[in-house]
Amino acid sequence: MRPFWLLLSLHFWLGIASGQEPGVDTIDLPEALVLGNRLEAFGPGAAKWVAEPEKDLPGISASLGSALPLVAPVYVKSYGPGQLASLSLRGAGASHTALIWHGFNLQNPMHGQLDLTLVPVHLFSSFHIDPGANGALWGSGAVGGAVHLSSDTPELQSGHALRAGMQTGSFHQNAQNLSWKWGGKSLGLHTQIFRVSQRNDFSFRDHNGDPKKQSHAAFRQLGAMQDLLFRKKNHQLDAHIWVQGSQREIPPTLLQSNSQATQDDRSLRLALHWQYFRNQWAFHLRSAFLYDEIDYRDPAIALADLSRSRVVYAEAETRWSPLRGHLAGFGFHQAVLQGESENYAANPLQLRQAVFGSYRLESPKGKWTGIASLRQEWMKEQLAPIAPALNLLWKPTPLLEAQFQVARHFRWPTQNDLFWSPGGNADLKPEEGWGGELGLSLKKSAPKTSWETGLSAFQRRIGNWILWRPSGSYWSPENLLLVWSRGLEASSSLSREFGPVKTEYFAAYAWVKSSSLKPLSPNDRSAGKQLIYTPEHTLTGSAKASWKDFTIAWTQRYGGKVYTLSDHSASLPPYWLSDLQLEYSFNLNDLNILIFNNIFNLFNTSYQAVESRPMPGRWGEIGVFVNLKMTFDKGLGSLESLEG
Repeated sequence: MRPFWLLLSLHFWLGIASGQEPGVDTIDLPEALVLGNRLEAFGPGAAKWVAEPEKDLPGISASLGSALPLVAPVYVKSYGPGQLASLSLRGAGASHTALIWHGFNLQNPMHGQLDLTLVPVHLFSSFHIDPGANGALWGSGAVGGAVHLSSDTPELQSGHALRAGMQTGSFHQNAQNLSWKWGGKSLGLHTQIFRVSQRNDFSFRDHNGDPKKQSHAAFRQLGAMQDLLFRKKNHQLDAHIWVQGSQREIPPTLLQSNSQATQDDRSLRLALHWQYFRNQWAFHLRSAFLYDEIDYRDPAIALADLSRSRVVYAEAETRWSPLRGHLAGFGFHQAVLQGESENYAANPLQLRQAVFGSYRLESPKGKWTGIASLRQEWMKEQLAPIAPALNLLWKPTPLLEAQFQVARHFRWPTQNDLFWSPGGNADLKPEEGWGGELGLSLKKSAPKTSWETGLSAFQRRIGNWILWRPSGSYWSPENLLLVWSRGLEASSSLSREFGPVKTEYFAAYAWVKSSSLKPLSPNDRSAGKQLIYTPEHTLTGSAKASWKDFTIAWTQRYGGKVYTLSDHSASLPPYWLSDLQLEYSFNLNDLNILIFNNIFNLFNTSYQAVESRPMPGRWGEIGVFVNLKMTFDKGLGSLESLEG
C-alpha cells in the first residue's frame, strides 16, 4: 500500500504548492484548445455520439448499460436488469473499450472491464461514445474506442441550484436522488447523493413457453459524488470524489431451478486536476486513486471470492500554443496497479509508465485541421507497441466535412491473464494492431430547421488477441487470434419547428463484420466467421415533439442476430424494441417541476441478449424532478466567506 499513498500525496501537495505562486495576471489564451481537455484539443477526426442524461434520458435509475443503446447503434451484452452489462464497439471485446472519467481509464486492472450497470448516468452532465482507436491519447485498452463521462461542475457566480428527484416503477423499483450546486466568484461546488432499489421480479416464458417469474434478482445501490472547482487568476483546481456500493442477487439461468449467488460491489474514486496558464503555456498535473471491491458468494457450491483492486494514476502534461492555429502537447503518465485475490499466487504490484505527445495544426481560415499523436508505454523492461495516430479534418465548405484517421492500438494482458492460479500465463504479449476510418458529413443550420447526416467506414486488425482455452486440467490464456473488424456507420438528425411545436428526429445504423482470420486447429470451424455476441446489424432511432410544457418521444431499437458458439451452431434471434417517453413541466413560484413517465419494450417483445438470461417484457416508471435556482440577488451568497 505504501507506494500508492506516497504517489498520491506527492502529486496532491505538488499541485497545492504550485497553486500558491503569487501575482500573475490572467492571460487570454485560445480557450477551445488550451483550456479544453485532451479529447477536445487532440481528438477530432472520429465519429461520436453524445447524450445529455437530463435532456435525453429523464429518470433516476438508468445505468450506462441501459442508456447507451438508446443513443447510439452499439451492442451492450446485458445479463438482465441489475446484472452485468458490457459494451462492444466496432466488433471489439468488452476489455477493448475504455471508460474515461476526468482523463483516467476506469477499467479494472484485474479483469480489464467495468460493469456498466454500476455507472448511474444521472451523475453526469453528458457522456459521449468515441469509437475507433484511441491508444495514442488514452493508452492501453482503448482499442475499440472510449466512452467519456463528463461531470456537471457548476459555473462560477451562478448562485445556488437544488434538484431533487424520485421515481417508482415496475418490478418494485424505487429511486431517489438529490443534487445541490453552488457557484461563487472563484469557488464552485456540486454535491449529489442517490439511491436505487429494484426487485426485478418480472414475468417471462421459459424454453418450453411456460410462464415464469424471475426470482433472486434484486439490485440495490447507494452512492454520492462531490465535484469542486476553484479558480484564482491563472490557477484552476478541480477535485472529484465518487463513492458507491451495490448489492445484487444473481438470478438463475433458464437451465437452473434456483440460485443463491450474490455479489456486492464497492468503489471509491478520487481525481485531482491542477492547471496553470501563463502566456501561451498551459501546465497540468493530474492524479487519481481508484479502489474497487467485488465480493461474490454462492452458498450452493460453498464459494466465497473476494477481490480488491487499487490503481493510482499520476500525470504531468504541458501544452504550448506559439501561434494562432498551432498547439503542441506532451506529458508523462504513471500508473501503479495492484490486485488482491485468493486465486493469485501472490498479489501483483505493477508499475506502468508512458510518455505521450500531440501536435495540432489548423489552417488560417479553419478549412482543415491536422493532428499527429504518439504514445509509448512500458512496464518493467517490456515495451508496449508504440502507438502513433494521425487525424485529418477537412471542411471545404460550411456544409461539407471529411474526416480521416489512422492509428495503432494495443492492450496489456490483465492481471487475471498473467497471475491467475492455476492457469495464468506470464509470457503473454500485449494485443496490438492498426485501424483506420474515413468519414463524410453534411450539416446545415437555419432559424427553424437544422440537420446533419454522416457516413463513415472503418477497419481494424487486432493481433495477439488473448483467448482462454483448456490446457490439461485447467484453462489458460494464450495469444491466439488475429481479428479483423470492418464496417459502416451512418447517422442523421433533424430539428424543425412547426409553429409552436418543436420536433427532433435521430437515426443511427451500424454494420459490423468482425471475424477471426487465424484457425486455432486444423478442425477449427470458427475462422472467417462472425465473433460470438457481435451483431452484424444494429439500429437506433428516435422522434421527439415538444409543445409548450409537454414533450412526447418515441425510441426504436433493433438488435441483430448474435451467435453464441464460435462455429455458428447456436444463435439468438434479432429483436425490435420500442420505448415511449412522456414529460410535463411547469413552474410554481421559484420551482420548476418536471413529471415524467417512461414505458419500455412497449409491445412486450420476448428476447434475450445473453443465452438463457431472460429480459423483461413491457415495463414502466413514473417520477418527478423538482428544481430550485436562486442567484446572489436573492441573498444566497453566504458561502462567499469560504473563498477567502
